[in-house]
Amino acid sequence: MKNIVLNFRVVGHNLPGIKFTIVQGAVVDRDPVYIGIQKKDEVIDLARGDAKKAEFNFPVEVIPGKEYDFRGPFIHGGKGERFLYLSWGELGKGNKFEMFRRAKLFLSDIELKILKAALSNNSRTIEGAIDLTDDKGGPLCGSAVSRKVIWRAS
Repeated sequence: MKNIVLNFRVVGHNLPGIKFTIVQGAVVDRDPVYIGIQKKDEVIDLARGDAKKAEFNFPVEVIPGKEYDFRGPFIHGGKGERFLYLSWGELGKGNKFEMFRRAKLFLSDIELKILKAALSNNSRTIEGAIDLTDDKGGPLCGSAVSRKVIWRAS
């Protein structure tokens, strides 16, 4: 089987808002807060932190083998540990995105049956849905959040 390009769509819902404040002996305000997907070193497709949803669409090359592998400008990490970054930041001077948090979505969390269904489906799309607000009401971040993504072939 040769390499196949799949369409990926990550849809975030329940965004935490446009302002974020951390209190840990000091107050750090982040305003206005945005989320985007990281493509290589750049964060693109920004959505406001108070949007109804944040949707990211991008191609991923799937390499078949004993274990599937993933490649492309949105893919990070080494073989067997591939992931996507959803990055939180604020827009500074000149609308420059300044990241302060990010979430790692591990592609190994996609069930094999979902991946195979997408590979055999004419639409060739994998969609992940995720709640983007953490348990404290702030922007979801870290690597453990990957288990919160609900993946499906569409």
